[in-house]
Order: sequence, then C-alpha cells, then structure tokens
Amino acid sequence: METIIISSFDEYVSYIEKYKRQYYFRGHANSKWDIEPSIMRANPFPTLSDEQKIIAENASEESDSRSYLRILKSLATLFRLQHYGHKTRICDLTTNSLAALYFATEDTTEEEVDGAVFVVSKKTEVAGK
Repeated sequence: METIIISSFDEYVSYIEKYKRQYYFRGHANSKWDIEPSIMRANPFPTLSDEQKIIAENASEESDSRSYLRILKSLATLFRLQHYGHKTRICDLTTNSLAALYFATEDTTEEEVDGAVFVVSKKTEVAGK
C-alpha cells in the first residue's frame, strides 16, 4: 500500500480527483488502523450475545414471519447503529471522497495521530479480481 502525505484541503481535492468514479474511499481518524469494521477495534471485544442484545434493543418492534423481511429489518438496524456511531461488523466505503475526509478528521479522541483516507479500487479490491 502506498502512503501519500497531504497537508491541505486544496492538495487533497486536487490529488483525489483522478480516483473519482473508479474507486471507493474510507476515512479513518487513525492512520494506523487497518480497513476493518470498528467493532474489531473495540476493547473489550463484544460477544455475539452482546451484539444481538444491542440489535434487538434497537430493532423495529414490528415482527414479520417472512424470514427475508426479518433479515432486511436486522440489516436496516445495523446500518442505523453504524450511522449513529455504534461499533458494528459493517465496514462501510463511500464514493464520496469528501465524506471519507470528514471521517478521517472528525474523531476528536484521535487528535494526537494522523488520520487517513484509503482509496480502494472498485474493480480489484472489492470485486476480488
């Protein structure tokens, strides 16, 4: 993996332009973190029953006997938890390089370290080619 150090917003926008449309982006507040779901950095690492409890507490109260709808509701709950800062097994990527930059800079608990924006090829990294 190649590391490029960028010192200004204008430099970032100029550099990232060539990666638009063919790449995904992921921003981290700590450049030492690997690309992995935030739950993998949790200490202590939650058990599956802990996760199930959190999901159940945040899930819609509507129940449905059709299994595919229950799965979709569970996924929607996970996405909502992820959006509001809970640690989940979701490792999200974005096509918006500025959103990735936001996540690389917004975590005030990581102010002593550099953030990072990862540029991930849609064709080779995500598709597994």
